[in-house]
Amino acid sequence: MACLMCLWGTACVPHEDEPSLLDFELHHNSIFIKIQTDLEVLFDIGFEEIDLSYLIKENSLNKTVSENPPNLDIIDAVFRNWPLIKSDLFFVVDGGPLELELSDVLLEVPNPITHGIPIILSINALIPIGSTFLTLGWNDKLGDLVVRQQGDRETLYTEYMTKGMKTSKIQLE
Repeated sequence: MACLMCLWGTACVPHEDEPSLLDFELHHNSIFIKIQTDLEVLFDIGFEEIDLSYLIKENSLNKTVSENPPNLDIIDAVFRNWPLIKSDLFFVVDGGPLELELSDVLLEVPNPITHGIPIILSINALIPIGSTFLTLGWNDKLGDLVVRQQGDRETLYTEYMTKGMKTSKIQLE
């Protein structure tokens, strides 16, 4: 756990195999976002720097999050470090920043751990009434990102963004 606390300042070793995913859905004057990434990308540290020895005893890696208190420690670390995490996110509406709220964190440590530890962040924000466009992105040190709009609209936004790119203006209806 101590390694998780040295979080944001080190050089990132982004996951080269797969980009992170950002799914978003617009409802009235709100946006709901799910970011699927790896824990080591989110915390800007290399996979080899995360000490998971405390998770291995007594087959704890096979238990669900609700039965696994060490996983809850990691989830708690995400919530405690949310101000640092959201500082690497670029979510603006009509040129002004959205006030992002972290609502949930899902973590399930795979067994065996071969690449990374998948994590899903659920984020929401209010969009000011009368806003016309939205722009999304994240810090280039976090790697590539696939942005996908969800919902029942006829045309949904999708874009693959390489390190540091931001989406084009996503029109709000």
